[in-house]
Amino acid sequence: MVALDPRASHGLAGGYVQPAGQAGRQPVSLLLCFEYLISALIVATYAQGWAGPLTGWAVDPTKLTLLKIGFLPAYGMTALLFVMYPLRSLWAVARTPVIYGLVILAAVSVLWSIDGAATQRRVVALLFTTLAGSVLAARWNMRQLTEIIAAQFAVYMALSFLFAVAPPHHGIMTELFPGAWRGVWTEKNGLGALMAMGALSCLAAAILAAPRRMFWLLMFAGCVALLLLSRSKTSLASLVLGVAVIAFVGLVRRGPVMAVVATWLGVAGALTLGGILVLAPQLIFDLLGKDATLTGRTEIWTAAMRQGMLNNPNLGFGFGVLWDHREAYDPASWIAHDAGFVAGHAHNGWLEVWLSLGFVGLGVWTLAYLGNLLRMVGSIYTTSMAYSALPFFLVFSVFSITEVSVIDYHDISWTIYVAFAAMLSSRHPAEEAAR
Repeated sequence: MVALDPRASHGLAGGYVQPAGQAGRQPVSLLLCFEYLISALIVATYAQGWAGPLTGWAVDPTKLTLLKIGFLPAYGMTALLFVMYPLRSLWAVARTPVIYGLVILAAVSVLWSIDGAATQRRVVALLFTTLAGSVLAARWNMRQLTEIIAAQFAVYMALSFLFAVAPPHHGIMTELFPGAWRGVWTEKNGLGALMAMGALSCLAAAILAAPRRMFWLLMFAGCVALLLLSRSKTSLASLVLGVAVIAFVGLVRRGPVMAVVATWLGVAGALTLGGILVLAPQLIFDLLGKDATLTGRTEIWTAAMRQGMLNNPNLGFGFGVLWDHREAYDPASWIAHDAGFVAGHAHNGWLEVWLSLGFVGLGVWTLAYLGNLLRMVGSIYTTSMAYSALPFFLVFSVFSITEVSVIDYHDISWTIYVAFAAMLSSRHPAEEAAR
């Protein structure tokens, strides 16, 4: 009996059609190596570790065309994987209808966008960034995808050490945050955020891929070292929370008794943290080395919300175009005036969605987020996918408070979010990651 259903063909053997009941390892072939290679290149492209060296670690307007061209190969590789596995890819898309509803809304926003041509271009970028997550979820199981993601972060980790240590030490900042490491990214927070995700991916890979456990633990240590050298305290806090979540998942999966104990401890810890945030937020600010404005972010939020409410609060300014227009009396110019400095984005994923797509888009995103939150929590008790998906979801949520990651085109965190959401939306427990 051969599994013909696209859902069933995404089993433990990594997503190829095999006789039912045969759980042997997928044979290594040139085709399989090719698929691993293009999947890894997709992840590496959207992680953008190549952009810093290409532009000389500065966003030079004369080199932006090079950055745009740099994403085109990822579009082609995504399309190729989709064509190779059309049924499974379509099924992965169907698993996340609310996410693709957001993409459709972004496309429709060209009708009211303040720059319709730019919105059209960025919707194409968003579509391919989102579709990349779907095809990766369609092709690989959780263990395989976790190792692919971890491998790319490990490569960027090694390159970051190289560029920082070797003269002329491009990987170390000299102006805005002297001495802080930025690696192959343009500034320290980029290195910190990506190494937080990389460290958690490597730790999850160490758990899910036992034969390579020591290697992944070494890669985890390297990512942690780079994160510390970046001096990004928000990234460090995210890493600590992510490691705590992985430990929590491990305790839950030790048996029913430990699951009950760990759940109560987790609830108590979450309530304690929530109480501190409400009653004594200054403790958190001091721990992160930030003031109550989160380094001016709250001033941007206030100014941006004022402009959003004055213009089109229900539908927004159109996808991805608000911050490009800074002529006199443009909304972005007023935001810069009110905030006291020029910002390149809202520094909050939820606010950015509202500014782009209004309350309608924010409502759709909230539905998608809450649905995935429930699935992520449920995965703790049902599947080893939680080792990878839950800590990433936590880090994604933390960074969405101070950075833009929600429906962000050319952003690896959005691609991974879509991939994990598709995997956890499956109705088939057999699609659990191989261990």
